[in-house]
Amino acid sequence: MKKKFIIYFLLAAMITSLLLTSCAKKEFDYYKEDLSKYVTLGQYKGISVDVENVKEVTDDDVKEQVDAFLESLGEKIEVTDRAAVDGDTVNIDYVGKLDDEEFDGGSDEDYDLVIGSEKLFTAEFEEGIIGKVPSETPFDLTLTFPSDFSANPALAGKTVVFTITLNHIKDIKLPEYTDELIDEKTEHNTIEEYEKAIKDDLIAKREAKLTQNKLNAVWQKIVENATVSSIPQKRIDEYVDGVIDYYKEWAVYYDVDYSEFVKTYLQTNETDLLARTTEEAKEAIAEELVFYAIVKTENYSVTDEEYSEGLKNYVVQYNFESEEEFEERYGKETIRDALLWDKVLNLLADGADINWVDPVEEEETDND
Repeated sequence: MKKKFIIYFLLAAMITSLLLTSCAKKEFDYYKEDLSKYVTLGQYKGISVDVENVKEVTDDDVKEQVDAFLESLGEKIEVTDRAAVDGDTVNIDYVGKLDDEEFDGGSDEDYDLVIGSEKLFTAEFEEGIIGKVPSETPFDLTLTFPSDFSANPALAGKTVVFTITLNHIKDIKLPEYTDELIDEKTEHNTIEEYEKAIKDDLIAKREAKLTQNKLNAVWQKIVENATVSSIPQKRIDEYVDGVIDYYKEWAVYYDVDYSEFVKTYLQTNETDLLARTTEEAKEAIAEELVFYAIVKTENYSVTDEEYSEGLKNYVVQYNFESEEEFEERYGKETIRDALLWDKVLNLLADGADINWVDPVEEEETDND
């Protein structure tokens, strides 16, 4: 199983290791400790690494956004004069019978079903609706449940008859795509302006993803090149205490006992949560050791000017009202640490030899 690397170049990714532990008393100081007792750095400058590329933005990508926009403005209508096709959302009534007797869970009315979702009985049930026209129903559909039908073992291998009424097909009447519509419904005046804005946004997101992929890959390789011989227990305790205290604060917020909070909201128990958090701490701290060993070796730091500029960017990025509010929420130390991670990782990534590789295509999942 591939190790999950924790990346700290964004403030959001800092939360688990910095923000969550900020309420705990800091006893382990990376700058004062002799980190050579815990970690031996490998190559971290000028490393060669494969990085997954991101596909170029195409006109089809823009059209997909436009189609979604038009659909959001569309008028929902009920169609009764055409046959149902795969992918349609249909509204049906159905009655299932086994040996001429209705069986439990086999009947419903006014049920919305997406054909092809395979969420109701079997794929054959939905396929039996394809080609049917609402005005030509009800109709009978005979099917045999598979021998391993786990949804209702009593029906496994049995042949049943469904009487199905196709009430209507749900559809959307799209508005006309015009400059007037764009001017009325968006901050743009014309279709050309609107589609350019969409494309610019998609390109910006692609660039951000490319940067993220590069930073992830470079940092992963740097951590792999290092050797972490041990994890300081003081830092583990700080990390775990911070996370547990964070959850306890949420339990107070929800006005429930901590044990109940863990069971209900985290869907685990206190013992397992503690064990899981401890393992997460070890993994995160191993990366912290590598990072701060590099920082101390290279004498990296965040200048006051870099802090001021970074703080301004964070305020905008995370929609805060002011710099003071942001500092009060996260604390100057946490913000400076986040900016340091950001600075160092970008410096190391900029100096790396990047080999862009084709993106991995997602495998289609089998719903059977």
